[in-house]
Amino acid sequence: MALVTWLSGVAVAAPYGLGPVVDHHAVDLEIVAGARCPVPEDAPPGRLLAERVVDDRPLYRAATVDDQVVLRLHGLCDFVAEPGGTCFECRADPDAPDEVLGLVVRGALLAFHLALLGEAALHAAAVEVDGTAILFVGDSGQGKSTLAALACASDYRLVADDLVRVGAGTPPQWIGGTHELRLRPGAARMLDTAGVQWPTRLSVDERTTVRPPSTSCARGPVGAVVVPRLVPGDGDVEVRRLEPLEATLLLSAFPRLAGVRLESAAEAQLNAVSSLAESVPVVLATVPLSRATVKDVAALLEQVLTTPPAAP
Repeated sequence: MALVTWLSGVAVAAPYGLGPVVDHHAVDLEIVAGARCPVPEDAPPGRLLAERVVDDRPLYRAATVDDQVVLRLHGLCDFVAEPGGTCFECRADPDAPDEVLGLVVRGALLAFHLALLGEAALHAAAVEVDGTAILFVGDSGQGKSTLAALACASDYRLVADDLVRVGAGTPPQWIGGTHELRLRPGAARMLDTAGVQWPTRLSVDERTTVRPPSTSCARGPVGAVVVPRLVPGDGDVEVRRLEPLEATLLLSAFPRLAGVRLESAAEAQLNAVSSLAESVPVVLATVPLSRATVKDVAALLEQVLTTPPAAP
């Protein structure tokens, strides 16, 4: 039986546990389990829609095949949909755990679905206070979820982890969110040191999944963007606000789904990051691990919201 969950403003029905179940019947994105079979190593034939290759190893490829859309995550599964991309059949490898498939639905597949709709999604975590969100944007391992968790231990509420959907507007709007943060062991220990006690569980990829207080808002304006860098050792937190062109170029490097070749999605992504760069503070924040505390992160976010514009 498929369970419906809100993810980034999308009502997703899937046979995997994706989060809190909602009583909502107008499903936006449906995933059905197909027959399990080995996933080919080669790319799906047809017009390429998205691709990411790391160290000559393909992570995923998407293409149009015989009037269908196929998103192939190599070694894991194929997601196959009719044009429009609102119902995907998951043809998983026989050894793929359901929990891993759920993680992929919440991340890569949801980002691909939004790309097919011509919408923007950043690789980011986000927190909210008084309806306004601060985004932590960057690659895996830069400290996005860690800083979001420490902010939630203060007065902020969780908006999203891993994927933030960005809508139009000035300033741009964040849309929907998720209910959990997935933390590496070091970040989980920081919360233990701070005495934070939230519901936790160990995920299939051995991360600590925590459920901090979440926003009650469905959407709202973005107030600032932080590109974090956690570094070893002591020292001061360093914050530098970027001028709009530099901010646009940097944020363009962090889509949730890299390598998308859909013109409408690329245009939406560029519009979103350029609007953020023009309308809200975008800062680089270097945070020594000794200063990655609840108090220091709260002070950082206060500083971010009041940082003067960069010199042209």
